[in-house]
Formats: sequence, structure tokens, C-alpha cells
Amino acid sequence: MWARSSEGNERGLSGTEVALAAMRARATPVGGFRATLLPARAATQLAEAYRLAEGRALAPDPCLHPEFLAAAARHDPALRDLAILALWKGEDLCALAPILPGGWVFSRRVLRVPRIDMASAGAPFVVREQAEDVVAAALAWFADRGAEPAFEDLDADSPFRGVLERVCARRAAAARLIAAAPARPVAATPAGAGANPTGAVFERAGEPAALRAAVENYLLLEAREAARAGRTALIQQAGAANFVRAVTRQLGRAERCRVFCLRDAAGALAVGIVLTDAQRPVLWRVSCDPERGGEAAKALLANRIARAFERGRGGALVGIGPDASGRVSLRVEGRASHGPAGLARRLGERLRRAAFGELRAA
Repeated sequence: MWARSSEGNERGLSGTEVALAAMRARATPVGGFRATLLPARAATQLAEAYRLAEGRALAPDPCLHPEFLAAAARHDPALRDLAILALWKGEDLCALAPILPGGWVFSRRVLRVPRIDMASAGAPFVVREQAEDVVAAALAWFADRGAEPAFEDLDADSPFRGVLERVCARRAAAARLIAAAPARPVAATPAGAGANPTGAVFERAGEPAALRAAVENYLLLEAREAARAGRTALIQQAGAANFVRAVTRQLGRAERCRVFCLRDAAGALAVGIVLTDAQRPVLWRVSCDPERGGEAAKALLANRIARAFERGRGGALVGIGPDASGRVSLRVEGRASHGPAGLARRLGERLRRAAFGELRAA
């Protein structure tokens, strides 16, 4: 069904397309779909398939872009073992979920589906037209491996949560609430944020060189904020600054990242980094000079960015941090697997393969 590497090269396919075709050729049938598992560091080969599917997302989230996930796995030590589960219908990407090993709970193997970033919506990517079928197939994939998925820090009102609970009810499984973060309202805009500092100019970094310079300004201002607050700056943390640089560089090339700056004659007052997908822009990071403008400049910049997207019909800007809905974590438990037969199967699975054995064999 899929072209071999040599045949693909004869047709002028790129190395990424050939690798993607080979990966899909090895996909595992599950619930009417085909499943592939790959290290997140190699997620860039999914970028084109994701671009074609992202407008159909049940819960839009630019932090699930394959370039973002690849950068996270390369630069965040906590995500070095991150893997990506992808479900396909033919050549169409129908689901994408980041996965981390989660250990064992009472002889039950747990695989985590983590909230990748503070700006993330927390839910995996699922196409909305087939959401329940896709989620059912994903749960079958976990069950076939003797594993229970734990979905961490979902937005409590996420449409994915409702789909997950309906599918679990049909599968004689339970989506058990294992943690809930208290709801916290979004911080109010500081008084006077609408006033423009004398001589301040709002600008967007367009060219790659300007974008890189704007990102370095962000890191500089973030370091000044960190020094004022007595915390560790990003540039002092192993990989943290390079993660920001890699995300902005790679998503900038894909036209999924924009950097905005509020500056005066003395330099940058505030810098904001916005990640976008086909449905919404997200204010991913924002920093300010605490000595000049401070939080008022940061709030003004966010306001200007929001207005810029509204004028350009780019959608309403989404801020970072938990909203009034709060967050929940859910672990899917198969009720039928708790007896002696299920225990024997799980113990056999534990002996037969180590966590993420499929990745080692790939």
C-alpha cells in the first residue's frame, strides 16, 4: 500500500515523507484505525499531516504541534522519554497524544497523557467529526498493552472530557477523577493598562532575524523579572532558554508563532510570544522590564496583541494559566480487568515487555 523508500525517491518525495510512509506501513490496526508510536524527538515528520488536520480539532491546542513536541522532548529533561501516539484513517491524521511512562498502580501499568505546557488545553488532539470512535480506538490501544491512560490536568470544561466519559460508559470502563485543581479566575487587567507610555511603539517581529532578536529580548526581560522576584531565570535553567528559542524558530518557519514588542527609545518595555493554530491564538509567554513600565506595560501589550488578532480575524486571544473552569486529572480504569484473569494478563505483560518497549524495538 505504501511506497518503498527507493520508489518514493524516484517520485521526488522528501526524506520526511518517505519516513512517514514507512511508519504508517508498520501501523497497528485498532478499532477501525491504524496506530503508530514514535519518539517525540522524531515528531517533526508528522507536521504536514497535522497541518492538514488541525482545523478539525475537538479541542484546539497549538502546544500539540509536532514541532513544539519535538522541541519539548529535546530540551526539557522531564520530557526526554516523551512519545507520540498517532491514529490514522488512511493518510489522514485523526488523533495525536503525547505519552509518558507512569509506573504501576496496584499491578496496573499506567501511561500518562500529560499537559505539555502551562498554555496547553491539556487534551490530546482528536478530530471532532469522529471523536468518540477515535477515543474508543485509543483506549483499545492502551488496553491491548495492559495499560491504563491517565489524562493529566485537563481543562474541567474541555469537550474532550465529555467524549472520554461517554466512551468509557460504553466500554464498561471508568474515567476516575484522581485530582482536581481549584478554579481560579483570570487576573484582572491592571488599572491604567489602556494608557500608552509616552513614545511607546507596538511592533511585530516579522523576518526570521527580527524574530530571533525579539526572543532574545524576551529572555532578557524575563531574567530581569526573575531577578526582581528572587527566582531562577529561564537562561539559568538547563535547556529552558533553548526550548523557547527552538519553539519560536521552528513554529515561526511554519507560520505558527509571532512575537510582539512594546518599546520606546530606550529599548523593549514588554515582549509577548503568541502561538497559533488553525482556530485560535494563544499568548504563550510574556515578559516586561520591571524598572520601566512593569505589569502595566505587559497588560498593554497583551491588549494590543488581542486587538491585532481581532482586526486580522485571527480569533480571540487566549491567555495563559488556568481559567475559571479549573483543571482535572482522570485515569481510565477497565472494570473487567480487575479480576484474577486481568491480574495474570497484566503480570504477563509486565514480564514480557518493559515500558515503551515498542519504541526500543522501532
